Amino acid sequence: MTHKKAWSRPPISMDFQVLMFTSSGLLVRFLKVFEKSNYNAVKWVRYMTKAGNYQIRF
Repeated sequence: MTHKKAWSRPPISMDFQVLMFTSSGLLVRFLKVFEKSNYNAVKWVRYMTKAGNYQIRF
């Protein structure tokens, strides 16, 4: 006979961000900014990957 044991550990939910990484491989080659009202543009791009809904069960 086998006895079924109830699941004692709840699933782990994760929410994370990975800066300066794109999981899709999308890259920005150039960006053209039309200056209005003396806007000072910065010459770098911030890449970020954000997680969706993930659950892990051990």
